Amino acid sequence: MSDVSLTEAQRASLTSLERTNSVFNRSSENLTTGRSVNGVNDDPVAFFVARQLSAESAAFAQRREDIDQGISTLRVTTDTLDTVEQFSRQLQGLAEAARGITDQGQLEALSRQAQEIGRQIGNVVGDASFGGVNLLSSTNNELNVPLSGNEGSELAVQGIDVLDGGGFASGSFDGAGEIQLAQLGLTGGGFESAGAGDLDAFIANIQSGIDQLRGQAQTFGSNAAILQERATFNENIANELQAGADNLTLADLNEEAANLVAARTRNQIGVQTLGISGGQQESILQILEGVS
Repeated sequence: MSDVSLTEAQRASLTSLERTNSVFNRSSENLTTGRSVNGVNDDPVAFFVARQLSAESAAFAQRREDIDQGISTLRVTTDTLDTVEQFSRQLQGLAEAARGITDQGQLEALSRQAQEIGRQIGNVVGDASFGGVNLLSSTNNELNVPLSGNEGSELAVQGIDVLDGGGFASGSFDGAGEIQLAQLGLTGGGFESAGAGDLDAFIANIQSGIDQLRGQAQTFGSNAAILQERATFNENIANELQAGADNLTLADLNEEAANLVAARTRNQIGVQTLGISGGQQESILQILEGVS
């Protein structure tokens, strides 16, 4: 059985319909995705360049998240140092109060209060952890914040030991975090037997610790400011890279909508044209049947 032959008009109409349907489908996809380049076949150069730019943007955005975590760690650290300073001032206040007290019971109560404040200092230092990193409990601890995907692009912040040389002088706290009042100037280990010279030495030692704590807080705060600036930089770079990728692939929605309407209209006209072409053959058949 031989194939059915199409007239030249029918073939032209079918070809036009196929092209119109292709435009229609492409515009529909572009409107749905919002992009004019949805695959490598649409525009190989734009597709691969945009994919590379998007990957770089995602890398900077990921580092922004790491930086934010680093900033939070440093904020916890500086907040803790502020708390330790406030506790230290309470210790100074107890020493000042002891100057005018002769009652041994009251002085013993002040000593117990000083011990409790010391325990609270040890507790807050031990609790100053964020994401498993505590920058105040040991000099072996370190915060490493990657800033980009480039090797060596990072910020390293060394930890301190607030209870042993990083704020309070070595020996001011024992291994269990208990304050050692004798090491801070109270030679008898409490306010009960402290003279004026002992109280002066205690207050001076606490003040020295406060001064050192402030210096440490300034260092940590400076590092937090560095990370904040870098976070802003990373966000700006990530946005620019993604904007570059979008410029290569995003569709003009107004243009695509117009193409879609035009393609739909042409499709309708093409169907009618194909019908007319088929009608011509039907008319010829009717004539032939009438002749016979």
